[in-house]
Amino acid sequence: MRKELLIIILAATCITSCKNNLQESSKTLEQYTESAAMSVYMQEPERALTIIDSAVIAGNIDPDKADYLRAVVYYGGLHEPVKAKTACYKLLTRDDVENEDLLHEQIYTLLAIIAHAESNDLNVLQYATQAYELALKLGFEDDAVQMASYITLSMAHKGDIDSAIVRMEEFRRQALVLHTLGGEMTYISVVKSLMHILYDSGRYDEILSLAEEALAELARFEAHPEQCTDLPENFNTTEFVDYSRGQLYTHMALAYGGLHKPAEAHRYLAQAKHSIWAQKPSFDFTILPMYIELHEWEEAERVFEKADAMQLTDTLNYNFIRFLLLRMQATRQQGRYDEALGCCRRALSMQHDLADQQIQQQIAEQMALYELHNEKLSREREHARTHFIIVILILVIFVTIIIGIIAAYSIITKRRIKEKNRTMVKMINELNARKRKTLISVENKDSKEIYRQILERTFAERLYADLQMNRENFAAQMNISRHELNDLLSANTDGLSFPQWLNNIRLERACTLLQNEPDKPIKDIAEAVGLTPNNFLRLFRQQYGITPTEYRQNREISV
Repeated sequence: MRKELLIIILAATCITSCKNNLQESSKTLEQYTESAAMSVYMQEPERALTIIDSAVIAGNIDPDKADYLRAVVYYGGLHEPVKAKTACYKLLTRDDVENEDLLHEQIYTLLAIIAHAESNDLNVLQYATQAYELALKLGFEDDAVQMASYITLSMAHKGDIDSAIVRMEEFRRQALVLHTLGGEMTYISVVKSLMHILYDSGRYDEILSLAEEALAELARFEAHPEQCTDLPENFNTTEFVDYSRGQLYTHMALAYGGLHKPAEAHRYLAQAKHSIWAQKPSFDFTILPMYIELHEWEEAERVFEKADAMQLTDTLNYNFIRFLLLRMQATRQQGRYDEALGCCRRALSMQHDLADQQIQQQIAEQMALYELHNEKLSREREHARTHFIIVILILVIFVTIIIGIIAAYSIITKRRIKEKNRTMVKMINELNARKRKTLISVENKDSKEIYRQILERTFAERLYADLQMNRENFAAQMNISRHELNDLLSANTDGLSFPQWLNNIRLERACTLLQNEPDKPIKDIAEAVGLTPNNFLRLFRQQYGITPTEYRQNREISV
């Protein structure tokens, strides 16, 4: 599932506006990116690399973006995480991508995904934190929540269980309100991670409650997928929902197994087996703890044999250590103590080897980064020596002139801006006063009285502060129909629509808060009037021609 999510994320972030009916020789960057992503998805990584190389040669793709895509192919298609990480480390040391936050966010996200797959909590905390900060800066809420869940899961692995659960609950709620495909995927991913933590803590009832909520959310998404603003045209909603629902049923079966309720456990296991998820090789291994809890040794032994047939021992990883510990638990409960002791010794040995391997890998990675850093410093010193004398001469000749010009220009510009903003603030206040007079001046007495009551309730009950407020909800709260509300607004507000009318009230209230509460953050003011920070900034500038900050500053000056 991790690889499939990576491909979907790649396609969603890199494919922006693919154009049809173009000749093969004139493919655009987006088309090359789409072809590469689809090649990985269709298990054709070599073809993906060829397409990326062709795009670079043709000049249709930025070399840095091409190297990032190669790293994705190395990991997602060729299953070579070392190559993928090396490509990412080299990108992070290049001068020409130093200030490209978007590419850096993608690189750190990929490194965090690889570290998460390797159960390397130290690297997860490092890279996911950097990706999280960049995602917030760029406004990628779903990416930020996904990285935050990785951070929290690593916290749980390190033993801080209660704090991890609290933070995971917070990230789950954040993902739920994004209303994007990425947010939906992140929500399901966070829920599954939280279920793992709860299961390890023996909190089975909480798993069942969480699963019911997640199933309801999947049903809502399945019924109304169009509510996701970034849903690709070719996205298979049914397959995604079926796969995720199967995983939730599996966790419910595990929880009922922990509660020693075999009937309920097998009921949900049967539902999980009808999903696409059950076709994955890891399905039986995931359900194995349920068989052990219920003492269903024949089924457990079948899974053990299947895992051996999959040659799980060929890879040194935490999954096999967990497999050995489960086998130790099963054999011990059956009284086969020699086998249990053998499994325990193998698990301890592998734990030690894995820790040594991770330490060696971390040392190798740090050495590689150190060498890349030294190379960069050498190039910088060489460049500095070549241009040092020329730069000094130029600075000596022009520094005084430039400082004078900049100072004069800055003073004149600031005076003009301040004067203009003072005028704008005065105009805004006058405009709001005229609007208030217009809103209460009507000919029809009955209509005027009803409208006055609506206006008073809107301010008294702070209905404008509801971010989800729409025409239907507002009319219902006022005990009138939509048509009656439209007629009232048309008659009393010079024909304003409901969204225009409500936004005018929000902006007028925001002006008051900006004047009366100078220390209150702009973000909090936006929330107080029922707008997101981005929409508040856009609407305020569109209505008044200046930003809220400029309005507040110049209001304070004029006062």
